[in-house]
Order: sequence, then C-alpha cells, then structure tokens
Amino acid sequence: MAILALTATNPAIRTDISVASAVLSVFSALSLAILSHFEHTKSVRPSFIINLYLLSTVLFDIARVRTQWLIGSSGRHALSGVLSASLAVKLVNLLLEALEKHSLLLGLGRKFSLESTSGLISRSSFWWLNSLLLSGYNKLLTLDDLPAIYEKLDSAQLAARLQSAWDACKHVLN
Repeated sequence: MAILALTATNPAIRTDISVASAVLSVFSALSLAILSHFEHTKSVRPSFIINLYLLSTVLFDIARVRTQWLIGSSGRHALSGVLSASLAVKLVNLLLEALEKHSLLLGLGRKFSLESTSGLISRSSFWWLNSLLLSGYNKLLTLDDLPAIYEKLDSAQLAARLQSAWDACKHVLN
C-alpha cells in the first residue's frame, strides 16, 4: 500500500505502468494472504505455489531494489526505502512459508513422514534427510533410527493389502 501511495502521489515517479504495477502488487499480496490461509488449513506440506512465487519474486525484487537505489535521484529515496522494507518482509514471509509443519502436526495424533511435511526448498535439496544423515554419521543405524516413510508406502499397510490379495487368489485356486 505504501508503494502505491508513493507512486500515485509523487509526480517524479508516477507513470501509468508504475501505478498499475503497484495496484497489481497490492492485489497479489492480498491474494497471497488468502491462499496462505487456505493452504495452511488444508495441507500438511508447505505450499509449493506460494514458495515458488515468493522465491521467484524475491529474485526480481532484489534487482528492482538495487536499480532503485542506483538511480538515487531526489524523490526516489523514499520509494527505495519502502521497496527495501517490502523485500525484507517478503524474505521473512518466504522463510516462514518454507518452514516444515512437522512439529505443528504432532498434536493431531497422526504420524506424518518428514518427506510429506517438507516444502519446496527442503524437497528439492533433500534437506529433510539431514537428520538421518547426521544420525548415520554419528552411530550405526538401526530400524528404530529410521524415520517413518510416506504413508502410502508404509510396509505394514502394503503387507496387509498383499496378504488379502494373496488370500483371495488362494481361495479362487482352491
């Protein structure tokens, strides 16, 4: 909102494109807040689309802030400061959105695997495996040390399904 107000009121900065860009930025921030609310209430994993959006726009905003500070003419210092603050808020938002929900979901009674609760950055860099790798570096791993795997690949559930299918085949053959 501050960028929109500065752009709309300062004739040194105001162009048709800059005002439209500021309006779209306000609209995207409001949409992001609504989407974030729904993603956090409906999903066990951090939002892929929000993380991707924030990661890409942070890279573009870094270039925009740098350029704005390099221009440095009178009337633009206020906009440069507001853009820098906006970038800082977006970076904090990216860090908060990228956090895993594993500790928040423990109270629900269901056990989720580390992989299913990790976000875009963690999954793309295999960061969710660090605890297992550190544990394996410090000691010999046993079955109790291994974390839970993805729920659909749980061996107990798969064994029960295989046994029921096997029993059905044995029944048909007899």
